[in-house]
Amino acid sequence: MTTERIQQTESLLDTYGKLRWQKYILEQQIQELEPQAIQQAFDVLCNGETVNGKRKVYQSTGEYPCSISLQFRTVKPKPSDDQDLESLAEAIALEQRKAQYHNADALQSIEAAIATLQAKRDELSQTDAGRQLQAEYAERESALTCKKPSFLVRLE
Repeated sequence: MTTERIQQTESLLDTYGKLRWQKYILEQQIQELEPQAIQQAFDVLCNGETVNGKRKVYQSTGEYPCSISLQFRTVKPKPSDDQDLESLAEAIALEQRKAQYHNADALQSIEAAIATLQAKRDELSQTDAGRQLQAEYAERESALTCKKPSFLVRLE
């Protein structure tokens, strides 16, 4: 590689690294601001000051046009977030293991029957021509599969 080409490559990689840092910093700033922004949006919603009379709480048309709507998502707690949930989850798992132990023979018989039925279903739902097409598909997919270059960036 020529010196000019090396400098150009280093410059591109340097720019890429700097942009990744900027992205990281901006994401951190957004995370810090989000709780306060949500509170402000909630106040706008509660005061009936929305942009469109619904959930749109902000709209700009300037240099960085955007609209912001307040959404409410249902978020289920994780058992590790609550002692009672964690205890209940452990009790449920224990009861399930007990039932599986006491019904091991019946469960094994059912699992074998399910496997047999699934194999029969698979056999009946496909023809020789279909199997040949699947083989061709897999071969073609394998031939077209390639490795796409990407970066692994560690911000230090």
